Amino acid sequence: ILTHFHPMDLLNMARTCKYFRKMLMAKSSAFVWKSARYQVGLSDCPTDLTEPEYANLMFNVHCQGCGTYAVTIFWEIRRRYCLDCSIVRM
Repeated sequence: ILTHFHPMDLLNMARTCKYFRKMLMAKSSAFVWKSARYQVGLSDCPTDLTEPEYANLMFNVHCQGCGTYAVTIFWEIRRRYCLDCSIVRM
């Protein structure tokens, strides 16, 4: 069933309780994340990220510095920052 979820739904599910987090963040669950990624047409996961990290970078729209809304992904450092945080952190 989980292989039919959207990657953001998997992230949200992993954040609901310790049981789901442990299950979904395990390396043995990579096939679940890959299946979800293929369903939305996302390219292969970069080798320096885990499947959950890649899903978070692509679908979580919050700045990884302050938590506000952020559109821009800085691929060279694998982070999503708002304008203010990008000025301070780059």
